[in-house]
Amino acid sequence: MSDKEQQHALSGAHADDPEQNVGKIREILFGGQMRDYQRRFDQLESNINAASEHLRTDLSNRIESLEAFVRRELELLGERLVNERRERAEEREDATAEMQELKRRFEESLSRLDEQTATEARAIRGALQEKSLELIQVIQQSRDEFNSMLTRQANQLEDRKVGREDLAALLSEVALRLNRELDLPE
Repeated sequence: MSDKEQQHALSGAHADDPEQNVGKIREILFGGQMRDYQRRFDQLESNINAASEHLRTDLSNRIESLEAFVRRELELLGERLVNERRERAEEREDATAEMQELKRRFEESLSRLDEQTATEARAIRGALQEKSLELIQVIQQSRDEFNSMLTRQANQLEDRKVGREDLAALLSEVALRLNRELDLPE
């Protein structure tokens, strides 16, 4: 404000109300500074609003970017989970099929082993029966030979044995000779 304006405002201030006069004086004394401060405050507020808007926009963009990233990662994790479940299900089915195949093979092997064992058991029973018959025959033959040998030896002993009466006479003679009751012919 120029000096003339200030004087004009002062002269008009005398005519009016005292409060208006104080306001006019204040305007004259501090008006330029206040307008400068107001302009600075407006500019500062405008800068703060612009920075705030820029920050809000930047933050919004970053949040949207982060949300998109999180959504994308969640979708990938979901797909991985679905794939992992599918693979596990396939592996479980494969393992089940393999176990069924192993069970079938085991049962076949067990069946063959049972058949083989039964065949071998029959063969062993047959061999044992043959051997037992052979042993029975050998035992009968040995018994018959033993009986015939005993009979022969008994007959030989019978032939060689001294009769009772002969033995009694012999023993009597020995007794008499020992007692010297019997003389021997010379």
